Amino acid sequence: MAKKLILFHCHCKTIEIYIDCFKGLLTNYDSNLQETMTKIQSENIECTNCEHGFSAILYDSINTRLNPELAEKFLKGELNKAVCPNCKQENVVSKPVLYHDTQNRIMVWVLPSPEGTLSLKERGEIIKMVTNKFKESLSVFGGLFSQAAYTFDIVFGVNELKESLKSMKSGNPNERIDTITRNVLEANSSDKYVTENEVNVKTM
Repeated sequence: MAKKLILFHCHCKTIEIYIDCFKGLLTNYDSNLQETMTKIQSENIECTNCEHGFSAILYDSINTRLNPELAEKFLKGELNKAVCPNCKQENVVSKPVLYHDTQNRIMVWVLPSPEGTLSLKERGEIIKMVTNKFKESLSVFGGLFSQAAYTFDIVFGVNELKESLKSMKSGNPNERIDTITRNVLEANSSDKYVTENEVNVKTM
């Protein structure tokens, strides 16, 4: 059977519903930034084919140094899948995942791509919410991540993650990455978010 997509465990048919779902999810989302290990948990989902409810093991965060094989699978789109025990349909669960490369000091929130195209304003709104989450979670570490010269990014989907990692590892991160990193690390920078133009900077 063909794979079906579950987005945040709800069917987000419009951009407005996508943003509302994301706001709710982020509000209740665990502070995975404080986790150094790859984090998995059991979640209840509903099959997109037969609507049967079942429990699935899903990844919230990946530590690439400790689990390089999981990082490779994630980049290939092979993680967070669940086969329905009732109809055997393979469901792809699209959810935010924290990609944490401790060796290269890289931390990226990988957000699901919505059904449709996000406008610059909508994209900026979501990036602002995630930037706040970054800052809130990292505040308990003081200046540790700044001193360690960490680089941060917020992307939509695995393809954007691949482009972001390529840019970071080139030693010359693009303007969007520089801006997000600066906003995450700067103290009292609540009014210094990525602008719509900066959000639109293409990852090289």
